[in-house]
Amino acid sequence: MLHVTAAQEAPWKNLTQVMRDNAQVMVALQNQRVADTQSMNAVDSVKSYASVIDAHRAGMMKFVPAFTAFYDSLSEAQRKTADSMFRSRARTEEKKESKATS
Repeated sequence: MLHVTAAQEAPWKNLTQVMRDNAQVMVALQNQRVADTQSMNAVDSVKSYASVIDAHRAGMMKFVPAFTAFYDSLSEAQRKTADSMFRSRARTEEKKESKATS
């Protein structure tokens, strides 16, 4: 879709590594939550969920600069494609939220 060029390869690789690292952290936390489900009381469950939220925030704090560096390397045509992809996803999420609250 974006047709990453050789000149964009370094920021792309950095972005994908950040995404992989973030995913590993989230998977480990989710696996730990599943493993601990039977032994957790309600307070433990809430604390565990808070840890997931904290990890998501920390991951986004790493993702944003990596994504910005990649986005800044894109041509205008590539940026339009990226913008369109993110707008489409936002509309999909809005529809899901609208159905959930209806």
